[in-house]
Amino acid sequence: MTLSNWGLLLLTAASFAISLPFNKVLVANLSPILLALLRAVVAFPAVWLLARLWAGGLPADRREWGTAALGGLLVVAVPFTAISWGQQFIASGLGGVLYGTMPLMTAAFAHFIIADERLNLCKLAGFALGLFGIVIVVGPSALLGFGREPLGEAVTLAAPMSYALGTVLLRRRPPMNPLRLTAGMFLVGQAIMLPVAIAEGELNHGLGDLLRPRTAVLLTGLALAGTAMPAFLNYLLIRRSGATNASLAMFFLPVFALLLGSTILQEPVRFSAIAGLILILCGSLAVTRQDTA
Repeated sequence: MTLSNWGLLLLTAASFAISLPFNKVLVANLSPILLALLRAVVAFPAVWLLARLWAGGLPADRREWGTAALGGLLVVAVPFTAISWGQQFIASGLGGVLYGTMPLMTAAFAHFIIADERLNLCKLAGFALGLFGIVIVVGPSALLGFGREPLGEAVTLAAPMSYALGTVLLRRRPPMNPLRLTAGMFLVGQAIMLPVAIAEGELNHGLGDLLRPRTAVLLTGLALAGTAMPAFLNYLLIRRSGATNASLAMFFLPVFALLLGSTILQEPVRFSAIAGLILILCGSLAVTRQDTA
């Protein structure tokens, strides 16, 4: 890649990571499902406008809406809710490290779903290395029982797992413009989360917090800087350097997440998080080495 594309890739990774500190602060006042819903609702107009200008707007037919529905569940609704729920109990930087397992999970799902993406011996070794990194990050004691923090880590891991499964299943669908797909996914994601938020009664008392200027500003920042902007930057990166190179942003996301959590929220950086991150990144590079060469 060119130097400018590397700069765009790093900016994309940083914009994905900035959502984590926003989430961490907001989930102290808003329930996870309401926060996830509002994140999609506030981000949607910007995403739709970008799709309207560069990709013709929303999905065009039933087939494209089917693709958007799949992504709306697995790439928007489940990950947004899981990461918000988990961050009630864990630091934003740790959440970013756990989210960095997405390439490992993508390779695992692809092995069973896509015939020509089987795990060979090298990839299996990388997968095992990445799993060992997860154990180090989470802590061996978490395997003996679930307290508040281990449970938060487990739920947080559901976010990259769902995202990875969605990514693999979307590969099996007919290709469509990434921006149009993203706009459709955000719309469907809202439709999925809204009944859950209503059923839990969150709309009755949680929306009052939005009247506070600080909450409104943070939510706008999460939706625009941490949600709509990375979607657009990722689209530009795909256009300029291809989908494979664009996927490298996920390798840098946890690094930025640790840095942002430490500098913005003064979160302590655990040695186990750094050691586990190194193993996760090495394992991810091993399982994706043939794809990114």
